[in-house]
Amino acid sequence: MNTAPLRLGISTRLMHAPPAELGFHGKTLLYLEQSLAHWIMSHRALAVMVPTLGFDAEVSRRRVSVDQYVDILDALVLQGGADVSPATYGQKPLRADWSGDPIRDRYEIELIQTKSTTYDDDRHSDAKITDPLRSA
Repeated sequence: MNTAPLRLGISTRLMHAPPAELGFHGKTLLYLEQSLAHWIMSHRALAVMVPTLGFDAEVSRRRVSVDQYVDILDALVLQGGADVSPATYGQKPLRADWSGDPIRDRYEIELIQTKSTTYDDDRHSDAKITDPLRSA
């Protein structure tokens, strides 16, 4: 029996202000950690980087949606990294030098909410998804 590999979507990390020597002045870079993608692929799964679809992006959200990405994925992996911005849950940062990344927060929350609502089909009847913002 030849089964297709699982398609694991990986949330991107964002670099809003890349160093000048990289040559991307005024651009935001989307990236993923290579070792994470290699670990997923070493388990015979496809690693699919899911780009952000910002509300101010050049790509119209009417033409491409998070739902369309989530529909083709078997699972979703959030890369982790910086903590959730206090602004995301209506608070002020404890330190002025760190306010988090509310753009990334909105992106990952949208991925989680979209995946949560589409995760009840037959292929995933035994699978579980946890929203880290709602678990206590």
